[in-house]
Formats: sequence, C-alpha cells, structure tokens
Amino acid sequence: MAHTKTKLHHDDTDRLREEFDTLRSDFQSLARELRSFARHEEEALEGKASDRVVALKTAGEHQLELAKRYAADAGKAAEKTVREHPGYAVAGAAAVGFLLGALTLRHR
Repeated sequence: MAHTKTKLHHDDTDRLREEFDTLRSDFQSLARELRSFARHEEEALEGKASDRVVALKTAGEHQLELAKRYAADAGKAAEKTVREHPGYAVAGAAAVGFLLGALTLRHR
C-alpha cells in the first residue's frame, strides 16, 4: 500500500514538473513575442514621430517665411508713409518720445 502511494506521488510530481516545464516554455515564448511586438511598435512610433517633426519643421519654415515677408512689407509701407508725410513722422516720433519719457519718470 505504501508503495502504491509513493508511486502515485512520484507520478504526480513528474506530471507537475512536465506541466511547469510546459508553462515555462509558454511564458518564454510569450515574452519573446511581446518583445518583438514592443520593438515593432517602437519602430512604428519612431517613424510617426519623425514624420511629425519633419511636418512641424516644414510648417515652421513656412510661417517664418510669411513673417519675413510681412515684416518687409510693413517696413516698405512705413518708409513710404514717412517719405510722403515727413511732418507726421516727426510728430509721431516726438509723441512716442514724450510718452516714453513720461513713463520712465513715473516709474522712478
């Protein structure tokens, strides 16, 4: 009788060991698949981020070009106004100087 229990116990232990080995193998396989998936997703995200950076850079360059054109046009318009109305330009400069002087004195 004791011999039968020991044999059953030994068979159960072997079966459990085999199941644990199978589980270990399954977990290792799952870990490999997860690493592969993570690597693939990382590469995909890097590609998307890189594309987004290029798009933002292009948009920024376009906006900078527009700002340069706008500044050049505003400068030309100001120059034209000063040439056509020099009295207004002098009066405007005097008014701005007076305001800056008054603000500077007030803050002291």
